[in-house]
Amino acid sequence: FAWAFKRGLLTMNPCIYVDNMPHKAAQKRIPSQKEMTKILVAAGEHRPFFLALFGLAGRLGELNNLRWEDVNFERHQVTLWTRKGDGSPRAQIKHMNPELYTEFMRLWNRRSGTWVFPNPKTGEPYRNRRKQIMNACHTAGVPYYSWHCIRHHVASLLADTHKESLPTIQKML
Repeated sequence: FAWAFKRGLLTMNPCIYVDNMPHKAAQKRIPSQKEMTKILVAAGEHRPFFLALFGLAGRLGELNNLRWEDVNFERHQVTLWTRKGDGSPRAQIKHMNPELYTEFMRLWNRRSGTWVFPNPKTGEPYRNRRKQIMNACHTAGVPYYSWHCIRHHVASLLADTHKESLPTIQKML
């Protein structure tokens, strides 16, 4: 109705006086370090993707669309491209930890195209990875966590264990 009102198709929103339904905000669930370790072990063939998500604290789309040209082995860096903010592509350089570096080197030696994490059936980036995280959580025996929960886990870990400041964590994410 708001869309139609803005365009002059309605003179008023007929639902404007209807009260919102009461609801209780759901508490965000973040995997513990123990659960995260179980998920990484249970990830199977998708473990490199999980490690990248965990090690770079990237968004799902940023890693799905990661190209080999964005991986700099000499500097141990990965450039992630995001459209958050004003919608235009923006680069964010992240450093690889030693385990991720080793995993990326292994993938580099087996690469077959442009993408770091291609769908083996199409050779193109995955469009939907929901089953992968669901299967990993099920195999690990932990509750289902979304991909974004891994980002929250990394932020919590930095705040709690490494005592990073919130502005530093915000800039990193």
